[in-house]
Amino acid sequence: MKLAIKIPLLLVAVTSLAACVSATPYRQAQHQNDYGYQEQKIEQDRYRLSFAGNAETSRQTVENYLLYRAAELTVQEGKDYFIVTKSDTERTTEQQSTVVGDSRFHFGFGHHSRYGHHHGFGLGFNVFSTSYDDYEAFGVIVLKSGKKPADNLDAYDARQVLEHLGNSIVGTELKDYASE
Repeated sequence: MKLAIKIPLLLVAVTSLAACVSATPYRQAQHQNDYGYQEQKIEQDRYRLSFAGNAETSRQTVENYLLYRAAELTVQEGKDYFIVTKSDTERTTEQQSTVVGDSRFHFGFGHHSRYGHHHGFGLGFNVFSTSYDDYEAFGVIVLKSGKKPADNLDAYDARQVLEHLGNSIVGTELKDYASE
């Protein structure tokens, strides 16, 4: 197959595969390096949470999914609000390079003309380089009962978070909290 045909076919294949990738859905991670949420109980009513998204998941979505999980956990534990005591979001950038075509070495001579002899050599191939950003949000939360203190900006009413963020959450593990 000629190189002129191979390159367009390869580009179509790469583009098709890229189109299959979608944002990380709201779900529990299946293992340590998986996308989704993870949680660890540290002590009574205190948890460490994280949500890792793939390159198609924005920083805001990762942070919203973390807050949503905190609210969901609060309600599941029979509490009313949670306090975020520590939080951070990390960005990881990956570079991916793809070589397209056959690498070939060329060497040749030209003919004699009034400008002299022509000769040269070269190595030909195409390299496409792409970078991807993955985000992972972390937080430590404390679950509380009663009315959320109005003067604590790190306190969140769990049911309000579920209500306000619920429409933006995409995933298969969603529960309808409006009926409770």
